[in-house]
Amino acid sequence: MSGLLQAVLSGYYARNQLRSRSRLISWSHRGRFRAALRIAREVQGGRTLDYGCGDGTFLAMASERVGEGWGVDIAADQIEDCRERLARRRKTRHWLQ
Repeated sequence: MSGLLQAVLSGYYARNQLRSRSRLISWSHRGRFRAALRIAREVQGGRTLDYGCGDGTFLAMASERVGEGWGVDIAADQIEDCRERLARRRKTRHWLQ
């Protein structure tokens, strides 16, 4: 398993939403991520702002497609988790606002 995939799957949102035991929750979140990643492909090499980024799952998934990604969230624990798990993703930056 790649380092990026491992980092994504260890996050809160991957565990509790993308891989939820509820098929409805999993289906809904996977659909939103697929749509967002499709849009990221269209702006490949551009900049992405994920306002309300939570634990950075989307930014990590999109990091291969976007030139630079910024994540903003108000939850300090989410930002700290994101920084710890995704520290090696140089294209992705996160901060607390």
